[in-house]
Amino acid sequence: MNSTRRGGSAARALSAFLFVSTVLFAPSAASVPITVTFQDALLAGGTTTGLPITIDNDTRNVFLRFHVPDFNRIVSLNSVNVNVVLHDDPTDPLRQPDEAANILFAVRLPGTDVFLDFAGPADLEGTTSGSPFVLTTSVNPLDFPDILPTLTDNAAFRIRVNRCCGDFVVVGGSVTIDAELRALPLPGTLACVGLGLTALAWSRRRRLAP
Repeated sequence: MNSTRRGGSAARALSAFLFVSTVLFAPSAASVPITVTFQDALLAGGTTTGLPITIDNDTRNVFLRFHVPDFNRIVSLNSVNVNVVLHDDPTDPLRQPDEAANILFAVRLPGTDVFLDFAGPADLEGTTSGSPFVLTTSVNPLDFPDILPTLTDNAAFRIRVNRCCGDFVVVGGSVTIDAELRALPLPGTLACVGLGLTALAWSRRRRLAP
C-alpha cells in the first residue's frame, strides 16, 4: 500500500513538472511576414501555362498559383497584399474601348471567390507592356475567414484573373502575407518533456515490478 501511494505521488509530481515546463518554456505565437512563393499559372481545366498569357474569348481566365510553406503554423492573418500586372493586347485588331479584367482571390468550394479589384473591373484600355495596369491592393480583413482555409489545405492557393470584356495580357503577380504563426517548440522544452516522460515510464515500471 505504501509503495502504491509513493508511486501515485511520483506520477502526480511528474505530471505537474510536465505541465509547468510546457507553460514556462513553450514559445507564444509571433506576427511575422510569410514567404509566399509563386508556383505556376493554370488554365481552367488544370493545364499549366507560361506567362505572360493573353486572355481572350478562347482563354477566358487564368489562375496564378502560390505556395505558403508555413501554412500549417498559421494561427490568424494580419494582412494579405496582392499585386497583379496586366496590359491591353497590342495585337488586338479591334482595340475595343472596353478592355477589362476581374481579379479575385479564388477560395475553395463551397466558399465564394473574393473580389480584389475596386468597385468595378480593372480598365485596361490603352495600357501597354511599358506602361501596364498594376493592381496593388490589401485584402479586406472581413474576407480573412474565407481565405484562411485556402491557405491551409497543403496546396497552392490561387489568384484568378478572368475576362470581363476585350482581350488583354496577364504578365504576372505576387502576394505578401503577414500572419500570426504558431511558434516552433524550443529545444529546451522538448528536452524537459522527454526527461519527464522517461522518468514517468521508469516510475511505472518500478511500481509494477513484483
